[in-house]
Amino acid sequence: MAKRLAVTLGAVLLVAMSAAARQVKQQRTADSSQPAKKIVTISGLVGADGKTVTTDGGKIVWAVTNPEALLDSVGEQVMIRARVDAQTHELQINTVRIDPTVGARLHDAAFRR
Repeated sequence: MAKRLAVTLGAVLLVAMSAAARQVKQQRTADSSQPAKKIVTISGLVGADGKTVTTDGGKIVWAVTNPEALLDSVGEQVMIRARVDAQTHELQINTVRIDPTVGARLHDAAFRR
C-alpha cells in the first residue's frame, strides 16, 4: 500500500513539473516574439543635433540610439549601415560613411578646361 502511494505521488510530481516547464517555455517564446531587428544600409541627412537621420526626400525621420557615432557627420549626407527597428523608427548605427555621390565631380563641365 505504501509502495502504491509513493508511485502515485511520484507520478503526480512528474506531471506537475512537466506542466511548469511547458509554461516557462511558452513565456520565453512569447517574450521573444518581437520582430528581429534587421541590418540595412540607409542614405540620409544627419540632423543638426546628431540624434536623427532623415532619409532622402525627407520622408522618414529615424531616431538614433547611439548618437555618438554621428558626432563627426552632423548636417552631412551619409550612408549608414545600422540595425533598424521599423516599429519605433530607431537606428542602432554600426558604420557611417560620407555619401560619395555628394560633392565635386571631377568629370563635370566646370572642371574641363
